[in-house]
Amino acid sequence: MKKQLLALSMVATSGLFAQNDAPMPNQSHNLNSNCDVCCCTPCCCRNPRPNIDCTCYTPPFHHLECDWGFYLDVEFLYWYARENNVPYAAKVISVSDGNEVEAPATRTIPTELVNIDSEWDPGVRVGLGWNRDCDGWDFYLNWTYYKNSSDECSRTPEFTGSSPQENLGDQAVLSNYTSIPFDENPYYSSVKGKWVNRFNQIDLVMGRKYWLSRCFVMRPFAGLRGAWTRTHLSIDAQDGPKDEQNQFKYSCVSSKDRIWGVGFVGGIEPTFYFTNCFALYANFGISAIWGKFEEKRHESILSGNPTVNQIGTVSNFGNSFSHDQFVMSTIIDTGIGLRWEQTWCCDRYRSALDLGWEHHNWRSHSFRYMSVDSTDGSSALSHYVYNVSDLGYGGFVLRVKWDF
Repeated sequence: MKKQLLALSMVATSGLFAQNDAPMPNQSHNLNSNCDVCCCTPCCCRNPRPNIDCTCYTPPFHHLECDWGFYLDVEFLYWYARENNVPYAAKVISVSDGNEVEAPATRTIPTELVNIDSEWDPGVRVGLGWNRDCDGWDFYLNWTYYKNSSDECSRTPEFTGSSPQENLGDQAVLSNYTSIPFDENPYYSSVKGKWVNRFNQIDLVMGRKYWLSRCFVMRPFAGLRGAWTRTHLSIDAQDGPKDEQNQFKYSCVSSKDRIWGVGFVGGIEPTFYFTNCFALYANFGISAIWGKFEEKRHESILSGNPTVNQIGTVSNFGNSFSHDQFVMSTIIDTGIGLRWEQTWCCDRYRSALDLGWEHHNWRSHSFRYMSVDSTDGSSALSHYVYNVSDLGYGGFVLRVKWDF
């Protein structure tokens, strides 16, 4: 009698397990279909841990049949990039100082602060991962490379004298990063700025992808991150002939920056399957990296007063200096998109196609000195303002993933 009751209990228990092993979305137990309905009950695992005693907990995301546990993804990036708080030029205009008692005088006031606009360029990200059999844990290594360049030019009508202060209403452009204090006439008729940035990033993270409900998946992750960039900022300013003496002036600033750092990264990746094979995914991550910022800058000013047939008076002055410091920076990563996912060959392989949008913000990316007043040559230090800027980059992402 006891043997019969034990056999009936085993049959009932096996039926309960069979009911709880219903397929998750895009997991097929039917050879004629690769996408089943979302009808799982993620409670009471088949082999409960001793300290769980068959209580409801989060089951891992399903593995493939007879797979090696590896997955490979390749992403095409079409991103923008911009370093904020880097105004390369300022437009000014000559106005009256408002003195009605004495002879009226003029002075220049700013009308516009000009930044280098964002441009779009392609990039790439490749990754290799490994899914462990132990409770759904995985390891993922990826590398991101992106290069962006943009340029901008600001022009004003050429002022008639040697300075816009000589005539009311004359306009000019100031070069914000020309910090040589020996130039008593900092006004130009055109200023051109060019910004080039190369970005590299390597992540090695460990995560776990598991079901929170019948159609909702979560993957928290944490690991290591290394990132480094190279930035080249060049500013060229010039003015044309002003009077019968054909005065000219040319200024050039070339700043090459490099920042690198290593640290920790962590975040979450939720996914919602609203149909059998389509899902809405998102990601959020934050990292803190410790590294070094290095800057090398060279500045030069060439001015002269040539006559018709020969050079009259020409002066050429140059200055070079470097700046470096160790800093702690923060990188914030966000993204959202649509995913199509499918299994093949009786659930032996899985492919996925993502189309989404990402945005990344590198806090405290660059540290530069900017000129605020170059008309007083008494002290070079009085012309510098410590300028901290962030790097923002992101855009469209097309991702192809293959599990095998």
